[in-house]
Amino acid sequence: MLKKENIWLFMTSVIVYLIVSIIANGIYFSQVNVRGIEIVRYPQYKLYVMIGVMFLAFAGIITIYMTYYIYQALTLAGDEIKRQSLRNLFWGFIYYISVATIFVLIFGIAGILEIPTSIHYNLMGLKILPFVVFTGLGNFLLLIGLLYILLFSINEYAKKELSVKNSKIVIVLILIFIIAIAPTNYYALEPSGSSLYTRPLLLLTDLILALSLALYASAITFRTARHATNPKTKKRLILVGLGFLMFLFVFTIPLIGIILLKGIPLFFWYTIGFMINFISITLIYLGLLTPNWLMKWL
Repeated sequence: MLKKENIWLFMTSVIVYLIVSIIANGIYFSQVNVRGIEIVRYPQYKLYVMIGVMFLAFAGIITIYMTYYIYQALTLAGDEIKRQSLRNLFWGFIYYISVATIFVLIFGIAGILEIPTSIHYNLMGLKILPFVVFTGLGNFLLLIGLLYILLFSINEYAKKELSVKNSKIVIVLILIFIIAIAPTNYYALEPSGSSLYTRPLLLLTDLILALSLALYASAITFRTARHATNPKTKKRLILVGLGFLMFLFVFTIPLIGIILLKGIPLFFWYTIGFMINFISITLIYLGLLTPNWLMKWL
């Protein structure tokens, strides 16, 4: 059912990221003055941040529910390609749940207690910034989750066996790790004007992965729908295709907002991205494992 490499990848990616991030950020920020994002300084957005945190909590709970039924379907799957596709979708949802949990805790604590995200602790000469480390972890896991959903689309609709053990996928994972781990992304911090700032590169990576997922996955899904003879099957495939297509906006809308509307907290745009992401995975779930109540409407 659930292969060991998927479980080990999840556990290893979290542990290795935390260790490397703590060391890299600790060394880098010990030499750089940082200013945190204090939600209290954005009173007009504080209510929105709280609404965003509640939405992320709600989305995480609903995703847990959907993930359970994906696992149930996995236990009943017949051929290996079907099992592989469901495994990849399962882990894509698991990573989404993890990211939602991390962001709820980070921004919920920062918002409710009005704690600046630059809060830090000194450990063995290193400046440990919990908000920076865990916000970075959330971004890293989100990228891996998108990669898993892309693999699901290849397995399910292109009918190709492809897993995280594939050498090309391993290279992509390493590149994601390198880009996401950089202290110069200034996670949960306001960037220093005199320092290197690589978050645009991270956002570009997000965008490339999301565009690859949206364009490739939706194309093969809509192509499959065109050849479907059963009307209900066709509509279910269209739902999945629309879910994939929605990924076009997961990062493009936040990126446009960040560029054009400066001064608005990044969490504002991240929450919009998460809302679109949640709609995307929900449409994919409804099209793939269509519940009885929806089948009657199709």
